[in-house]
Amino acid sequence: MEILGVKFAPLNIPLERRLQTLAVAIWVFITPFGDLWGYIATAYLLFYTQTIRYFVLLYFLWMYYDWDTCDHGGRSDWWIDMFRKSVFWRYFCGYFPLKLVKTVDLDPTKSYLFISVPHGILSMGVMGSFGTDVLGCRKLFPGLDIRAITLDQHFKIPLFREYPYLLGCCAANAKSVEYLLSTPPKNPYTGRATVLIVGGASESMESTPGTYRTIVKRRKGFVKLALKHG
Repeated sequence: MEILGVKFAPLNIPLERRLQTLAVAIWVFITPFGDLWGYIATAYLLFYTQTIRYFVLLYFLWMYYDWDTCDHGGRSDWWIDMFRKSVFWRYFCGYFPLKLVKTVDLDPTKSYLFISVPHGILSMGVMGSFGTDVLGCRKLFPGLDIRAITLDQHFKIPLFREYPYLLGCCAANAKSVEYLLSTPPKNPYTGRATVLIVGGASESMESTPGTYRTIVKRRKGFVKLALKHG
């Protein structure tokens, strides 16, 4: 259906498909501008509320205490399990749909560095596959504590920082990756899998339909870390 040059979805689209579209739309609206939303929400609560502002001040103390968690393995499963399995992510993954295919069994007692290419505009594939449990990544690779790597600046933004933490993410810097590759996980896990998008934000600018372009030449530090930690 088209009105004034704008194409609208047909009225007979199933509710399931509409919910899938809504989930992706919400994610696209929040994720690219999450840092900005975090600052705006924090400023509003701090300057334009009477009681909540004091909770914001307490939250700043929590941030100070929690500042380096993104460099030391991220949140524990007690924090993230419910969020990673929520129905929102089922609709999100069903929109495309996303599918995670395992081609080999991995020793659950070892540590692995998964490399993801290409970055894409918003890394939706990696987020759905390894940032949530909807596609069963932890069942496909039992025993492995799977952690996706994202921009460390996200963990410095008030309020918004809780979003990547709840997905089990850790910071994209050498200190964080080295910690994950060198430190044994906590029970019930016996090994680790760290998921790194090597091209980073720069590679997102190379996103072209039907073409895979990756930025690797200036980003070989991950190879040194992988060799160093076996």
